[in-house]
Amino acid sequence: MSKNHKENDSTILSLVHLKPGQMFAHYRVYHELGQGGMGTVYKAYDTRLQRIIALKILHNDSSSQEIKSSLLKETQILASLNHDNIVKVLDVGVSPLYYFTMEYIEGSTLEYLIDNDCITIQQSLQVLAAIANAIHHAHKENILHRDIKPGNIMLTESKVPKLMDFGIAKIIEEDKMQTQNRGICGTPAYCSPEQLKGKQDKASDIYSLGVVLYECLTGNRPFSAHSHMELMLKIDSNNFIPPRHHNNLISREVEAICLKCLRKSRKARYSSAKALERDLRNYLEGKPIIAKPAGYGTRLYKYMARNKLLCLILLAMLLLSSSWIYIIQQKINHHQQRLRYTEKIEAEKKQLQKVTNIIFNALNYMTKEHANVFADPIFSSQMVEVFKQDLNVELNHDRLISVRGIILANSDDTKDLEQALQDFNLYLEKNPRSADRYNSRGMVYRKLKRYKEAIADYNTAINITPRFVYFFNRGVTYEVLGKSEKAIQDYTNAINVNPNYFMGYASRALAYEKQQKYSFAIRDYERALRLKIPKGLGRKTKQQVYQRVQELKQKIK
Repeated sequence: MSKNHKENDSTILSLVHLKPGQMFAHYRVYHELGQGGMGTVYKAYDTRLQRIIALKILHNDSSSQEIKSSLLKETQILASLNHDNIVKVLDVGVSPLYYFTMEYIEGSTLEYLIDNDCITIQQSLQVLAAIANAIHHAHKENILHRDIKPGNIMLTESKVPKLMDFGIAKIIEEDKMQTQNRGICGTPAYCSPEQLKGKQDKASDIYSLGVVLYECLTGNRPFSAHSHMELMLKIDSNNFIPPRHHNNLISREVEAICLKCLRKSRKARYSSAKALERDLRNYLEGKPIIAKPAGYGTRLYKYMARNKLLCLILLAMLLLSSSWIYIIQQKINHHQQRLRYTEKIEAEKKQLQKVTNIIFNALNYMTKEHANVFADPIFSSQMVEVFKQDLNVELNHDRLISVRGIILANSDDTKDLEQALQDFNLYLEKNPRSADRYNSRGMVYRKLKRYKEAIADYNTAINITPRFVYFFNRGVTYEVLGKSEKAIQDYTNAINVNPNYFMGYASRALAYEKQQKYSFAIRDYERALRLKIPKGLGRKTKQQVYQRVQELKQKIK
């Protein structure tokens, strides 16, 4: 490498990592504010106009010259957006590196306020109404934001919400209502199903606003997963837990607004960001809203129609609980009579034990052979409540304790997960060769982010019986820890045990893709396409995998 090349590289590197007091163009840097996928943001001083601004510098390797020119054009158009709830773009330039400046905001992000429980539901609705108005203003100028999330919403010291970071915004061509891209834009957890497929329009921004509203109301996102592939499948095909299941203090009207934003069908969402803003403000002012909550009868009918077997089991468990209450009440009210009717009471206990065994066998069958029923979040949460309350009267059967542990393991509540650990510990004391329960306990440890203990349990399960699912779960844990090579080896072990394991190939392909080993990733995706899709992953999964193969093939050309 020539001396001039080395000097140029050194100059660029010094501009990418600016130090306090260093000059960039006519801006004096104070300190770094944060980094993103496209660039770094600094607090700086404009020496020409003598004001404090936020300076964003694009990473030198983040895009081609053609894309930089496109970004320059888009940023210039974004600078024309004049709205009280949008951070204003003040200046843009390409030398010495591509950059643009924005007004500097003193305050906190909505993400910080949610994480620290510093914002009420009422305040959240006011913030979202203002941001919806800002998005409507951008949409009127044919601009999509494409990365709406709490971290991109700032509240000033006077509590005025400001929408930031149009860094990946897209301008809609006048003759097209929808943009298409080869890659995925935005933060996946806040993306709509169509945006994850590289397609987005104004309805996609409305979906993202719905995710932000859901997080404001519950403190959680609608979907979470251990890998991007799992997250994409959930967003595209699964249902999420309605907000009121997290917090019953949320009104049905607010839940209805949130659910309308999060419809998988774009046509079922609000027709515009302005319509969403109007509903939010109407609710705050006590006026009628467009979004209508489903009635109790409708919700119950739809749930029972989807889950006939599950409802029968819940009914049986309700009858069991009633039987327990009846027996206990009889014992209290008729203590003297119990002494004279000992044989009759014993017969009733035997009959009750038969009912218990029937329910236990049904639950055991579900957890082993039809575990996909727990993919329904509403059923999982109801089963958790049943085992936390109704069956807590006398739970001393070690196999029934194991089943309770399996069901509580589906909860996201830390107390439920700790109870599941206790159940598995009790069961494993009596059944130390149960590979399934070591695997189940490992999954709970992983949820609690106790990864070392999770891997230890997976190791034990594999030593007892090397099933493919144990290798897969250990691989997922290694991937969370950033140990991609070990993850790939475990996915390979899972495939060797079960050559028809769809998730083994799909997860290994995604791991190869992260390592930029695209030919290996394409090979595994194509193998997955030849296999039967497991229950619970949705009918669109093959289309997503096929689309990903085409994108990777295009990338390596």
